[in-house]
Amino acid sequence: MTTAAAAPDLRSLWRRSTDAVLPRPGQPLNMRTIAELNTTLKKHLHRVSEGHDFVVGLPRSGLVPGALVALHLNLPLVTLPDLAAGRLGQRDTNRWGRAHHRLARAGGDAPLSVLVVDDTINTGAAIRRFRATHADTIASGRYRFTFLAVYKSEHDAPDADLTFETVPGPRVFEWNLMHHSMSDGYLCDLDGVMCPDGPPENTNDGGLYENYILNAPLKLRPSYKLGAIVTSRLEKWRAQTQAWLAKHDIQYGELIMLDLPTAERRRELQLYGRYKADVYQALGGRLFVESDSGQAHQIAQITGRPVFCTDTGVFIRGKA
Repeated sequence: MTTAAAAPDLRSLWRRSTDAVLPRPGQPLNMRTIAELNTTLKKHLHRVSEGHDFVVGLPRSGLVPGALVALHLNLPLVTLPDLAAGRLGQRDTNRWGRAHHRLARAGGDAPLSVLVVDDTINTGAAIRRFRATHADTIASGRYRFTFLAVYKSEHDAPDADLTFETVPGPRVFEWNLMHHSMSDGYLCDLDGVMCPDGPPENTNDGGLYENYILNAPLKLRPSYKLGAIVTSRLEKWRAQTQAWLAKHDIQYGELIMLDLPTAERRRELQLYGRYKADVYQALGGRLFVESDSGQAHQIAQITGRPVFCTDTGVFIRGKA
């Protein structure tokens, strides 16, 4: 039996769909996961002065940190449309504390204190857009606004009243990872990321598997074109895989597949992470997005380059 140690040259086993060139990394990619966001918030929330009546998260990226801040401080979370319309009571929630009761019966001349939260500030455009769009609400005198941006870039952020941590560029966050124009530099796993892994009984060698890959449910659709999709699926399933990607309007520069005769041969060689690491080293790119934790760590260990694991939400930064 051929073992993994006796495997043929990996480069001879993977097949490209084009000769597209991926962006080569320059500065190291900085990333923050949802777990790291929550840790940052808990570390710094004591810096948020007491006395806020409710929290507003700026759509869209500010909704995640806004919700976490509201939960940690047990403050009402109010949407922008409700703020503009003056609907602040939140009678549909069962998480009523003193702040919720105070907000529901708010009235009189004293302005309400609003903590407006965004995930990050770079140019300050989002906060300025909020001020312009809601100028009438701000001018009403009913509210007193404090603007919190959890992360900032290297330069000053005068539009924010409060920031918690500096994250230099190039940077990306887990909550917008697959919806960022930077994705033209990603190499991305397919099964487990964009669709679920197939049922264990499927062997890649029969009609059951072909039916699955043609009709697999969509798990995640990237908003921008990916640099490359790197899958351990066999080359013989290329047409079916391309059909599924086209059906779900998933754009990519490369589709790279394993050119082996059978799934049994692939399992015998146990290539998986080593093959993906080989592609990553050869093509470059900013980030590898992998669903399997073991493979993600193997890819990072072999290449020394950043990998994000979607199953665990862990960013492996690679070597400095």
